[in-house]
Amino acid sequence: GEGYYLSVTPYEFQGEDGWYIPASARGKRTFHDGLIMVWKNVKEMDEYGYYTGRTYQRVGYADLTGKVVLTFDDWGAPPASPDPTYDAPFSGGLARYYEWDTGLYGYLNTKGEKVIPAQYALAFHFSDGVARVKDTDGEFHFIDETGNVIREMEWCVDNLSEFGEGMAAYEGYMENGDYFVGFVDKQGQPAITIFRGEKRDYSTKEYLSVSNMGTRAVFSDGYAVLWDFRGGRTHAAYVVIDAEGNQVGCWTRSRRPMCSPCP
Repeated sequence: GEGYYLSVTPYEFQGEDGWYIPASARGKRTFHDGLIMVWKNVKEMDEYGYYTGRTYQRVGYADLTGKVVLTFDDWGAPPASPDPTYDAPFSGGLARYYEWDTGLYGYLNTKGEKVIPAQYALAFHFSDGVARVKDTDGEFHFIDETGNVIREMEWCVDNLSEFGEGMAAYEGYMENGDYFVGFVDKQGQPAITIFRGEKRDYSTKEYLSVSNMGTRAVFSDGYAVLWDFRGGRTHAAYVVIDAEGNQVGCWTRSRRPMCSPCP
C-alpha cells in the first residue's frame, strides 16, 4: 500500500522509545492512509511505583518515514484485541477502535478523535467509504463515513465483499429469489452481472466466480480478478475483467496444462 512493495530493501521501522511492528504481523500489515500500526510493551506500575508483574501493550501509528505520529495511552482506542497480529488500518481517514468499558467498537480519525461513537458489537475497517458493522441486536449493516446505515444494501449485507471503486462482489440470492453472481453498487443494485438465475451445483456451474476459499474479488485500478472453474476445472484459472464486466485477460496457476485454455 501507499507505493511500498515487498523488495530486497524493505521498509525498516526504526522504533523510537520501544515502539515496534510485531514479527507475527510482518507481511500481513500494510500502509493505509500513509500510516501503519505499531506496538509498545509497557510495564504496569502500582501507585507506589512498583512493577505489578503485568505488561500491557500500547498501540500507535507510524508514518512512511518511520516516525510514530499517533499514540494512545490506554485501551480506549485500537487495538480491539490484545493479539499483536490485530490490525486496525486507516481508510478514508478512519480506523476502528474498541472501548473496553463498554465492549463496543467505534471509529476515530487520524488525529485520534473518536468521530463515530463506540456503539457496535463488531466492526470492520472502511473500504471505499463503506464499512460493515454488527449492532448490539446482532444485526449486520453497512455504514458510511458519518455512521449512517445504508438501508438500500440490507438485503445483501451478509454476503458482500469489501467495496472497491464503488462496487462489491456478491454471490448469493437476491430479494426476488434469483441466484446472483457479480458486483453490486452502494445502492444495492447490480452493477456487473456475471450470472443470474437458478443456482447450479458446483460441478456443473458454467460461470465465473467472484469468491474462492473465503476470498472475494475487489476492484482496483479499474480491474478485478475472478476465478474460473468452468468446464469442470479442479484448479482455478484466473480471469481479469474491467469495470464494464468485459473479460480482458486470463491465466492459469498451474505450470502444466492441467485444464483447457481460458475461453
